Amino acid sequence: PRLPAAGAVKVTPGHSPQDLALARAHGLPLLSVIGDDGALCPPGGGWLQGVPRFEARARVVAALAQQGL
Repeated sequence: PRLPAAGAVKVTPGHSPQDLALARAHGLPLLSVIGDDGALCPPGGGWLQGVPRFEARARVVAALAQQGL
């Protein structure tokens, strides 16, 4: 049976063949947020734009910890 919509779904077409198929089936744009140099880039990044991915991860974890998350 079809269930009513109950939230959001994470779709990462660059990291999952299933997500890629889903994105293509629904005409979703395929976006890259990590550049060839390994740093975050537009359209993602924001306050982390230009930061290498592993450093960005550490900064996100620290920001979440500061908020008690």
